[in-house]
Amino acid sequence: MMNIVKKIGQLHKRYEKKKTNVVLLWVPNKYISTSNLKNEKNVKVKVNTKNYILSLDEALYLSKEMGIKTTTEIQKMIMRSPPFSADTSPFLIDNFLCSENRNSDSDDIDQIDQKLKALGEKEENDKKDEKDAEKEKIKEGSLYGADNNNVDILSKVLIEKFNKKRAKTFIHNDMEWLEESEGIGTNKRSCAYVYIRRGSGIVKVNNQEDLYIRWPYFYNRTDVLEPFYLTNTACVFDVFIKLKGGGISGQSKAARLAIGRALLNACPFIYDELKEHDILYEDMRQKFPKMPGRKKSRAMKQWSKR
Repeated sequence: MMNIVKKIGQLHKRYEKKKTNVVLLWVPNKYISTSNLKNEKNVKVKVNTKNYILSLDEALYLSKEMGIKTTTEIQKMIMRSPPFSADTSPFLIDNFLCSENRNSDSDDIDQIDQKLKALGEKEENDKKDEKDAEKEKIKEGSLYGADNNNVDILSKVLIEKFNKKRAKTFIHNDMEWLEESEGIGTNKRSCAYVYIRRGSGIVKVNNQEDLYIRWPYFYNRTDVLEPFYLTNTACVFDVFIKLKGGGISGQSKAARLAIGRALLNACPFIYDELKEHDILYEDMRQKFPKMPGRKKSRAMKQWSKR
């Protein structure tokens, strides 16, 4: 018993440090009291020193020492910085307005404008001379003038009667392509209408929806974009797809067929490549309807013997 009492007494001993004047208690956690200490004033002074508020001058000085700069200071540094190359100086508004060679540059620009105007006037005069010469030949009643009149009339009739979109073409991979084309495709219960035009490879589904949102699965996206990969026309056309009915996989197959038909309409020379990979194959299979007395079209219900 005496030994136990001695140990408890040792736990309750208080030790004071001479330097810090802070009282330390060596007791178990459940016996620690939360009452105020004698040197509470000293503690408050220390807390106040930690929460010291800097003045404006002190804060600015410390920010400069730490390398913190405002946006205006950074902009001034960029404008006053040396050029990136030794030949040219950075473009500054002040230098542009106060440059030494400003007058000479303006003179050069004026000379260029005068040359362009002179070239334009020459072209206009040449066109007028050609028209006058044709009119004179027509007035003379020559056979050449009559033939030209007939050719002009025929060309006007042909342009009016035939599709005007066929006139807008461009060359890609040594082949002539239409700038605009369209196609229709179906699969299962879904149908797709595709309109392609020359662009940078934008794909939009139902006006504003993106490709990766409409078809989250990778294999559906490959189905839609496979015709462009096979014909080497990736990022050549902008694609606008309208879908209706069916599910995700059916819509992707329908869009694939519609894109293939649109590309074939734009350039008939790619028929063999599309035919090889079954791009133009239309899958006409449909789901057979449910039959009465059965689970599905063919599956029978479970038959119990008893």
